[in-house]
Amino acid sequence: MKEFTFSKDTAYVKGKPAFVVDAKNAATNFYVKNVSGKLLFTVTTETYSHPSFTTSGNPNGKKSYWFFAFPSLQTEFDMIPKGFGFAKDLAKFIAEMEIVKDDKVNEEAVNTHVAMFGTRLTNERDRLQNNNGSINNTIIINR
Repeated sequence: MKEFTFSKDTAYVKGKPAFVVDAKNAATNFYVKNVSGKLLFTVTTETYSHPSFTTSGNPNGKKSYWFFAFPSLQTEFDMIPKGFGFAKDLAKFIAEMEIVKDDKVNEEAVNTHVAMFGTRLTNERDRLQNNNGSINNTIIINR
């Protein structure tokens, strides 16, 4: 995106403050606020493991994703983080996709992302977990 900068916790678009990304808990919880400090939505970094994700580059089989929750719209979506998943990466994604526009949540952009992504990663995580919250490690061997 042209003319995007991020300083401390504020995203600037075309040189003007656009929104704030308040990172909490070692950057696993993000509170996205307008420039006046009103909470617009939250983003959490979710991580889970499963043997099917194990590769030489990912020996623990971990998968991480961003989970976006929009209380005012009563909707949510999730997606694989852009970049390294830091606040600046999140801010750039929000600015590029115009999720915050004119100091508020851009409902049209959110609805587009809900349609594109839904909560497939959360659904997959939930499907892979059994009732007590641990990962289901059942392995089926076909001979």
